[in-house]
Amino acid sequence: MRRIAIAIGVMVGAACSSKPVPSADDHGAAESTKPLDQAIVGTWLELCTSEREAATNCPGDDGGGRWKRFDADGGIETLGRMSKHRGTWALHGSALELHYELDGKPLVEAYRARMFDGRLVLWEPSLHFNTIYERRGTTTTRSPTTIATSAPVTASIGGTRYTATLPAGYRLTAEERWRHKWSPPDGKGLEVELTVQERVPAGQPCTAAPPGDSGLKDTIGGVERWTSLDRTLCNDEIDLRCAVRHTRGYLNDDDMEPARSLCKTIAIVR
Repeated sequence: MRRIAIAIGVMVGAACSSKPVPSADDHGAAESTKPLDQAIVGTWLELCTSEREAATNCPGDDGGGRWKRFDADGGIETLGRMSKHRGTWALHGSALELHYELDGKPLVEAYRARMFDGRLVLWEPSLHFNTIYERRGTTTTRSPTTIATSAPVTASIGGTRYTATLPAGYRLTAEERWRHKWSPPDGKGLEVELTVQERVPAGQPCTAAPPGDSGLKDTIGGVERWTSLDRTLCNDEIDLRCAVRHTRGYLNDDDMEPARSLCKTIAIVR
């Protein structure tokens, strides 16, 4: 009887002590009631960037592991694309300033900050793009993706409008400021990645690839294979690069013509 009583006591204690794990919605609701200078404290993982000021969500996590940590004492630590930096942050209303020192020189980043559904949204007025973050340890609902139909879709990347005639069901799964990625409906197959790059100085000749296949090759399983097929389009100021890859990591012979066809559907809107 004593063993049974102990077992029942353990079960009841566990049941009484268990608490529901807060969801992302719970965090978002709680943070929406906090002043911004309190809600911003913590570690935020970058999800994506967008050139749309109204953007508050992302089709997926495309931040490349970058993050910002805002400390309550005004310190900040940032992991960028190449390195980690420490500095300070200051908030005046919605105006957020980040102060760093790089190579002995001061660097100031200025944003307009806001919270939306548990996400931190930083708009950079000087460069006209949003960076959207999610608090570490939570997962917020992703935005519905743009889905291609039989008709051409029109989108904008880096201030350049383009059209694409993709197979029905292809989804816009990455919407970065300088990069878009279109993925097949089931997530397996040929992916189309579009990137734009300004020509500096302006007026430099277009870097369009010569006739024939261009792209990247690698030795996989002892065999040299294409890992991507590329095509570059140009206007007066930028290069728009289309790269087609397969989710398996390389292109088979049967993939080559469909890959060429996908990039041929891309056109810059003049």
